[in-house]
Amino acid sequence: MKICEKIHPKVLIYLDELKKWSNFFNLHSFDEKDLEKEVWEVSTYFVKEIKNTATAYQICDIGSGGGIPGIVIKILLPESEMLLIESNRKKAHFLKKTIHLLKLKKISVLNQDVRQVINANSSFNFVTSRAFGLKFPEYALKLLKKGGDALYFVKKNNKKFKIEPAEVKKCPLGYILKWVK
Repeated sequence: MKICEKIHPKVLIYLDELKKWSNFFNLHSFDEKDLEKEVWEVSTYFVKEIKNTATAYQICDIGSGGGIPGIVIKILLPESEMLLIESNRKKAHFLKKTIHLLKLKKISVLNQDVRQVINANSSFNFVTSRAFGLKFPEYALKLLKKGGDALYFVKKNNKKFKIEPAEVKKCPLGYILKWVK
């Protein structure tokens, strides 16, 4: 069975939009042949972690870029409340247009640097990111409410964060690093 045969139909629409908009500016770093697998499999790792931990989902995805994993998480967990934080105006515009196209509810895009947001909001039980950088745990922990989890995907577990993750889980395409507040 090809991977696209098991992907949610809205994710396929999202992938088409991602490919189309990526012709105009950089939304992801994957080869076209790897895009579907990377988006689907990495995003579903996040969903599994979230579903294993909670029944109510207030999620913030920082450095959302092209919406990986935030948009797919929202599609697969439609009951969740989602905030995508993206500082790049063009990428934030793409996210807003895609959310509108997919008719997603209870999701918003904040076109700001996460440093401008961290003191104003600590109401999330999950903060996610796929390509934010070494400051991820520092900022994510400030956005989490007590008992919340910060989840970060890396291809190789060789990044040296100032704050060590509480847990590292191996998955076929890399690792999910987890911090708990």
